[in-house]
Amino acid sequence: MSNTQITDLQITNALIADTRVKTNIQLVANTYKNISFNSLTKLLHRLSDRINYKYFRYYKKYTEKKIGMHCYNERVLNNAHSNILLQVPPEYNVINLVLFESKLLIYS
Repeated sequence: MSNTQITDLQITNALIADTRVKTNIQLVANTYKNISFNSLTKLLHRLSDRINYKYFRYYKKYTEKKIGMHCYNERVLNNAHSNILLQVPPEYNVINLVLFESKLLIYS
C-alpha cells in the first residue's frame, strides 16, 4: 500500500505553478460571527455562484469560463473566516466584482 497523501508543500507548489490561480492576491472573507464551517462554506458557494453568474451566466455548462475560489477556512475567537485564492480565466479581471459581491453577501 503506497502513501498517496498530499502534503501542504505540494499543494502550495501546485497553486503557485498554476498560472490561472492568482497567488499574489489573497482575499479574506470575515463573518465576525461564530458560525460553523458548513454555514461559512454555504455562504462562499453563494458568493461564487453570484460572481460566476454576473460574468458568464452559462458557467455551469462551460466550466472553463468558471471563476474558482480556493478557500481555506479558519477559526479564531468568535470569528470564522476564510482565506481565498481566485482561479480566474485569462480573459477576466474580477477583483473589483468579487469585493463588491462579498460586501453585498455579508451585509444582506
